[in-house]
Amino acid sequence: MLAHFGNWEWMASIQQWISPGVTEMNIYRQLKNKAMNRLMLAIRAKRGGVCVEKQRILREMVRYRAEQKPVTVGLLSDQKPRPEVTRTWLTFLHQETGFLDGGEVLGKKFGYPVFYLYITRTQRGYYQADMKILAADPKHTQEGEITTAYAHCLEQNINEQPHLWLWTHNRWKWKRV
Repeated sequence: MLAHFGNWEWMASIQQWISPGVTEMNIYRQLKNKAMNRLMLAIRAKRGGVCVEKQRILREMVRYRAEQKPVTVGLLSDQKPRPEVTRTWLTFLHQETGFLDGGEVLGKKFGYPVFYLYITRTQRGYYQADMKILAADPKHTQEGEITTAYAHCLEQNINEQPHLWLWTHNRWKWKRV
């Protein structure tokens, strides 16, 4: 589980540095502007990541598993979910905030460990990424436990370097229904 923190676009290529041969699957939502959507896909594909539209993620994960292809799945989980589908509400940066729980759901469904990619900017243009384990065995966690751990890691990351978070995502646009 990742965030729009630091220069997140390079994360589409992170898997080739960690474990060459393992596919980095990046989940995205199609942009309304077709030209910008093509540009975003081209940039991410150039770095080696495979972009999968969010509606196709389950099918693609099942396919990769059936073909016994190793894969990591990157989810930018700091976006604002619509309130009517939000299951996890937490106090985040002193405000009640709804969270996407896709990382938790997919981790439990497939039995994959879930990590948070903790980003630190070491100097201009240079970042350090540390993988913090949120759940080694997600199937044995309580409902909301992984998403809550993600929110705490993200909040700590933001508090340490607030200038690196993409504040333009209006996280508090919607309130609980």
